[in-house]
Amino acid sequence: MLNHRCFIAPLSLLALLALSGCSPHPGAGSWSPIENSGAPFSEIVVDFNGRALLFVPQREEHLYRCFWAGRSSDTLSFDCISADDETLKPQYTFNVSQNGEAELLQATKSMGQYRLSKDQSRHAQK
Repeated sequence: MLNHRCFIAPLSLLALLALSGCSPHPGAGSWSPIENSGAPFSEIVVDFNGRALLFVPQREEHLYRCFWAGRSSDTLSFDCISADDETLKPQYTFNVSQNGEAELLQATKSMGQYRLSKDQSRHAQK
């Protein structure tokens, strides 16, 4: 007869792995530009559901809506489409650091530095 205790450790490990797979990516949240970083976007909102919105100053609605995928534990790739011209489909990479800051890149060109906002985004979907 099998000992039930020998199944507890592997099942516990599987449960732990399953739970950690459901945790949000560190890039999820509302990001504001760091002053003097040359950031063209006034806010980047990265939702847990795989979508992101990119906003520019003096515009209430988003300029780009994007789908994101995790490339690694600290990097997201954004596939975007312009709200004004659906033929514009820029792609970005969003590199998140451990200190709550991130850099947005288009190809290898820096598109500014961003900081995770502690306040709720005015653009976050409810």
